[in-house]
Amino acid sequence: MKIRIQVLFNATHTNTLQHPPIVSLGDGVPQSARCLTYELFDYLRRAGVSDNEIDEAVREIEQVGQTVLESAAITEADLKRILEPPDDLGKVLIAEARQGKLS
Repeated sequence: MKIRIQVLFNATHTNTLQHPPIVSLGDGVPQSARCLTYELFDYLRRAGVSDNEIDEAVREIEQVGQTVLESAAITEADLKRILEPPDDLGKVLIAEARQGKLS
């Protein structure tokens, strides 16, 4: 499955991982993700995307503001989860952080 991630740079091109990204699932319409970019990458890592793929995607986001991940580890269910209402995803991320599951 393919996911395109885009982040709008701020004036100094810093803290791009702190911004909410725009996400396109497969060849779908771009939508605002319900989390910050670093949370999205943490979620994808837990979904099974390799560290090398994540690291390369992070570099691309920081350098050019966009990346495309295409990984067999990403399922459509994983991707749709990214676009769920913010309260729901936030609760999951907070619960996992408290359990020490987030890196």
